[in-house]
Amino acid sequence: MDEKTKSSIFSRVIIILLIGLVLFLSNKENQSKFVNYINSLTTAGKSLQVAKFLSIDGPIEKVAYRNNKILVWGSNKLTLYDLNGSKDWEKEFSLNNPNVLFGKERVYVYDSTLGDIYCLSFSGDTLERIQIGTGIKSITENGERLIVHTIEQNNEGLKILDFNGNIVDNRSVESKILTYSIDEDNKAYGICTLNLAGDSIKTQVQVYEIKRDLVSSLSLENEISLYVKLIGKNKLLVLTDKGLHLIEGDVVLWKKELENIKDIYVDENNNINILNDNTFQIISKDGDIKDKYSFTQDYDRIIPLNNYTVLWESGYIVGLQEGKEVFKYQPKDEIYDVVEGEKHLIVVYQNRIDLLSY
Repeated sequence: MDEKTKSSIFSRVIIILLIGLVLFLSNKENQSKFVNYINSLTTAGKSLQVAKFLSIDGPIEKVAYRNNKILVWGSNKLTLYDLNGSKDWEKEFSLNNPNVLFGKERVYVYDSTLGDIYCLSFSGDTLERIQIGTGIKSITENGERLIVHTIEQNNEGLKILDFNGNIVDNRSVESKILTYSIDEDNKAYGICTLNLAGDSIKTQVQVYEIKRDLVSSLSLENEISLYVKLIGKNKLLVLTDKGLHLIEGDVVLWKKELENIKDIYVDENNNINILNDNTFQIISKDGDIKDKYSFTQDYDRIIPLNNYTVLWESGYIVGLQEGKEVFKYQPKDEIYDVVEGEKHLIVVYQNRIDLLSY
């Protein structure tokens, strides 16, 4: 083969590759993937480093970081560790069906079957014992309010309590409660329930004022609520299996069709962070897409970390800042959980906790 023929073949290959690249980049999602890939090349020297690690006796079920200490729940035990791995205290609970919620200033250990809630300080002191008297499906904390999702025979309900265990509001419904949310001022709350009518299903979205009657109600036909959050006064952000809605009263202000949502997080500015397999996007409260990034692999969870957004799955962690990958980490072991720490990213494994510097 002469040099002229070789040159002609080489030129054709280059042209074909360029045409393929142009066609590939004509898709906006592929453009985003390409840009993020190029950005990722600049993070090669910015991997996270293990600053400290804690070996934990027994399985780890839940972890929280508070006041430069690490709380670990596992095998019916609650243990507080310092950052060097020494135990400050440990308490064991004898409960039928135990669970735990790590609040901002308290820890709640509760029996899901009997409805007993033990409120503890981070020093390990028992502050209150609250007896709900019914089964408990979940507990959330909002300011100085405790919201308890209760189950009793064929009814479900929400009990809103103060820190002394007094009932502030009590709502019982005959339908299955899918999701719920209380506003930051503790003046109103929203409930999404599952309504089965004939062969169809629908999510009933309702807003109540504390100690008052129904404020608004709306049905989402053939949709199941996965997440709800009150934004502002009487505005509900509802994520279903079909999409994301912003609702005010009985009106849907806007809707975004979304599928395969892995995680959602609403920041202090009411920006909506959505993770969908290998795509992460930020949507304003007005429904506008502010940023959208695609990656070469899928992620499962979103973790806010100071000025960063961390995405992770069982074998990989990436940190984003202003749309660029600024750090990454690929451990040898399978990741069970990732928790925000004040100066560290806390990575949880089966029986070990790593504190990563970033």
